Amino acid sequence: MAKMNDLGEILKWAKVYLLSKGYVLQASPEILIETPWSSVIRLRTSSGNFYLKYTPPSLAIEPDIIHALATQFNANVPNIIARNKQLNCFLMLDH
Repeated sequence: MAKMNDLGEILKWAKVYLLSKGYVLQASPEILIETPWSSVIRLRTSSGNFYLKYTPPSLAIEPDIIHALATQFNANVPNIIARNKQLNCFLMLDH
């Protein structure tokens, strides 16, 4: 999946984004899922959990697909609050 230095940049981006929105991190990031095609990390904050997902570049269209499902088909999909196309990752709200 992501190289260790990429993971550091991905986590830094997510933390800076959440802090800029007024969320206070309450615990270390927790890897929930780690597969060759994606990884999901839980970020616990003062206002609940957020989930950071990152993928290889070839699969980085997932946020576009989620958006299309939500807008065109009113599908019950995760709510993406931020995306970093350079790092192939995005943040989702806890349901």
